[in-house]
Amino acid sequence: MAVGKKTRFEIFKRDEFTCQYCGRRPPNVTLEVDHVIPRAEGGGDNQANLVTSCFDCNRGKGARSLDEVPPGASEELRRRKELREQTDALSDFLEQERSRETRYVRNCAKRWRTNLPEHLCDCEFPADRHTSLRIFLRRLPPSEVADAIDIAHLKRPPRETWDEPATWKYFCGVCWHKIKDAP
Repeated sequence: MAVGKKTRFEIFKRDEFTCQYCGRRPPNVTLEVDHVIPRAEGGGDNQANLVTSCFDCNRGKGARSLDEVPPGASEELRRRKELREQTDALSDFLEQERSRETRYVRNCAKRWRTNLPEHLCDCEFPADRHTSLRIFLRRLPPSEVADAIDIAHLKRPPRETWDEPATWKYFCGVCWHKIKDAP
């Protein structure tokens, strides 16, 4: 009995859509789910016994090489269809991650503006800073980035001498220190 599509996708997601043997990813390869302990030797379909494997590695792991078992036309069609489905699933997953990240960036920009002195609260958050926020949000939890914003604003000088670019620089330093100090 084959591993179901839902289980396959969960294994792919867990393994970050990467062959656990060679490190290749779609669209360059077709991914499959491999049984660490083959079914023929009593291995089950539990997630602990399943890993993401590319077609080549999965077949190479068997008793015969790919040269001895060339795929037929229908197998090649199945592989190409599976590759397209995996590429689409990866694309959808990455788009969802990008949307989630964009929400976090907007929340951070709003938090930054909210903490500004009153006469600057309506200022536009510069677009070039979105990239920096994305980098920080990929390496730190959103709550840590929000804390860094609060820390930077608490350390700013009085309103008369307040320098917004210097506060941004301080915020970036706080984030980089959090990244460096992370376990």
